[in-house]
Amino acid sequence: MSLLQFRERARVRRYVKQPIRLLMARAIGDLTVWRDLSKQQIFSFCLLPFILCLLALISFSNTVKVENEAGLWMIAGPYGGDARSIVIDPNNKDVLYVGTNAGQVYRSSDGGASWAIPKPGFNNPGLAVDSIVIDPGNSQRIYVGVHASDDSRGGVFKSEDGGQNWEELRDISGQSVRSLAMALNNSNVLVAGTISGVFRTEDGGQTWQRISPFGHAEIKNVQSVAVDPRDSNIIYAGTFHLPWKTTDGGRNWFSIKTGIIDDSDIFAIEIDRTNNDHVYASACSGIYETYDAGANWKKINGIPFTSRRTRDILQNPGNPSVVFAGTTEGLWRTVDSGQSWALMTSKKLVINAVAVHPNSPDTVYLATDDAGIMVSKDGGLSFVATNTGFANRQIATVLADASKPDRILIGLLHDNIHGGIYLSDDAGKSWRQSIRGMGVRDVFTLYQSPDRPGTIYAGTNYGVYRSDDQGESWTRVEKKKGPRTAPRKRRADAETRRRGDALADAEAKTSYVGTSERPTSVLRPTSVRPTSDGRNVRRRTYRRRTYIGRRTSDGDQQFAIAKVRYLQAEPQSRSRSSAKQKNKAQAPGATSRSRSKTIVEKGPQLVDLNVPVLEITSTNDGKDGLLAAAWNGLYRTYDGSKGWEKIRITGYDGRVMTVATSKNAPQTIYAGTLRGLFLSRDGGKEWQQLSLDPDAQDAIIQSLLIDPGNPEIVYACTRGAFYLSSDGGKSWNRRGGGMPYGDYSVVRVNPKNSEIIVGEQMHGGIYRSVDKGASWRRIDSNLPSARIWAVTFDPFNDDRAFIGSFAGGVYVLSRSPLASAGSNQ
Repeated sequence: MSLLQFRERARVRRYVKQPIRLLMARAIGDLTVWRDLSKQQIFSFCLLPFILCLLALISFSNTVKVENEAGLWMIAGPYGGDARSIVIDPNNKDVLYVGTNAGQVYRSSDGGASWAIPKPGFNNPGLAVDSIVIDPGNSQRIYVGVHASDDSRGGVFKSEDGGQNWEELRDISGQSVRSLAMALNNSNVLVAGTISGVFRTEDGGQTWQRISPFGHAEIKNVQSVAVDPRDSNIIYAGTFHLPWKTTDGGRNWFSIKTGIIDDSDIFAIEIDRTNNDHVYASACSGIYETYDAGANWKKINGIPFTSRRTRDILQNPGNPSVVFAGTTEGLWRTVDSGQSWALMTSKKLVINAVAVHPNSPDTVYLATDDAGIMVSKDGGLSFVATNTGFANRQIATVLADASKPDRILIGLLHDNIHGGIYLSDDAGKSWRQSIRGMGVRDVFTLYQSPDRPGTIYAGTNYGVYRSDDQGESWTRVEKKKGPRTAPRKRRADAETRRRGDALADAEAKTSYVGTSERPTSVLRPTSVRPTSDGRNVRRRTYRRRTYIGRRTSDGDQQFAIAKVRYLQAEPQSRSRSSAKQKNKAQAPGATSRSRSKTIVEKGPQLVDLNVPVLEITSTNDGKDGLLAAAWNGLYRTYDGSKGWEKIRITGYDGRVMTVATSKNAPQTIYAGTLRGLFLSRDGGKEWQQLSLDPDAQDAIIQSLLIDPGNPEIVYACTRGAFYLSSDGGKSWNRRGGGMPYGDYSVVRVNPKNSEIIVGEQMHGGIYRSVDKGASWRRIDSNLPSARIWAVTFDPFNDDRAFIGSFAGGVYVLSRSPLASAGSNQ
């Protein structure tokens, strides 16, 4: 056979085999493999229709449905997201539990093929489930250790029925529990590592005692604990600063740090089942092992320095020479007890937990950031996603295409390479990522032009993007750059030059084309990571300085985009900001903090700082434009290629959370801010501040909506309550009638029947009214997450709504005609 014939046969074999691999990857939910294979153009034209038909059937079979008093709900995904912990039932290898950063515990009874939340289940929004322990003597008895991201609350919960019902255990209630371990020789003994120290119970959680010295300078911030299988009084505790040990149940503690790099966070401790004096410890500085029960440690080599942050370490219970290390750069494996290591996954995977059952040592499960749950059936050589039913994704916005039935677009937050915009052409049964031209962005809002339905705008943490092909590809809306000009020199004063200030001299030689002012510090946005209660930690780099700051916001830099003439605002304000604002106005009760402790964060500018922002004026009456509520103010453009104009709001110069206009009142603009609600009736020239009520003058406005049928009716969502005005903002009433005080994030009105749906984002709640807001009924029972950010009604089906949640993906609500027109009672 000639070389040419051999290559041709190989090519034909690939044409036949690769579609099967492609189909299998999509069937099990491995979107990463799906994308990689599809990019290779590996299947022939004749096989494409057949494959697409099968994929449609597979996607349909993967949907999960729930029914309650409001109608039939489809949990539409996209599946995946953050998984914080994973354990396997020691008595049944097909039963698994997964904890999330949104206060949920999922269960699988088929080896991870599908997932669901046992009902009523563990539902504690704002708490991260980082530890799950199953009693080997009674698999129905489960313990979870939880904590809030700011450590303000937490504790240990116990279930006696396989996760259906949970009891919070007293004595440890309120403690921020970061780790939990059970004694193998006595399942009534559990040890909890908390921010304030180490606690232990000897009666299955009925009572707890602190066993570390109160206020100890070092035995605090306990990230990991382990109990010696031989003696439950021998306990290891890993802190944010090196490990500690007790051999007498906590009466005496001693440091065991010899050989460990100082100031190492100890993330996980694993005791060798075949030699209990052999212990592994994973830290921010690498992996260590000891053969003398902690007296001396030695660092294990073989894992690159960049992958040293090992969040979990697990000895294969069926093969003790095999050890897995879950790091922030993928999963590493050794088959020779640490002598050598190999990377088993992509470095883009962040591994939070690893699980293996002793009766099935070749089956390895991973809990990951963004990618959800992954499984290997060959000992870790290859992994695929197994997320059907598991959706811990943060959906910031949902758009139902007004020109094409069943087509919806969603914007995701904090999902890195798995985030951005997703499209569905079958009402949520299947999804595909659509970020061509945009890249991975946090997408806060989507808006479709009513005159040109093919044109869709997206507000992101990198500015505004536009699609002219219904969301298939994107381009940034920014001012077109003119011809390059010669650098304009700036003079530094003589005294500065005499001092030889190199920095001033360098800046004097820097040109800023198109503006008379030097721009402020240039922001280089980076990804954020959400924590259990929606708070985010972000690292930002500014020119000449690097700041590290903490944010208390879900979707902190959203842009609420609106059509000035025909506006259907799509406000996506759902932040919980406690960070100090750069502008002078601050949220009520906000306090200034020292820069040395808290970093002042600045959102990305909507406009290019190197382009003048005053080229666009507000005198283009009759033209259609866009309004954008941004971190540093309210902006407008009639032609994105010419830049954006900042609209000055009288009495306020800060972040605008949301904006609303109406086609029935084109000159009216409502702007929601950190300091209350503002109104302009002349297209933004003059403004007045409105008072919702005496106690909410400076309320943080998170979402606004003008009733599509009556511009005098306005709805306002705040962090404390939901308000309604029937006279164009002159007076406001808090809507009670079944709706409590809460942190409301979104309101939408069905233009076909005046049905109203309101979402609460912190503690959760979907509220529905069919009597114009006089009374309300909660309709979110049996849903994975009731924390809601986005709602939109189907323009082609009066009885269907699409809802975006904080931690449950997209919900598709299909109501019967009776439920649609029925009472709220």
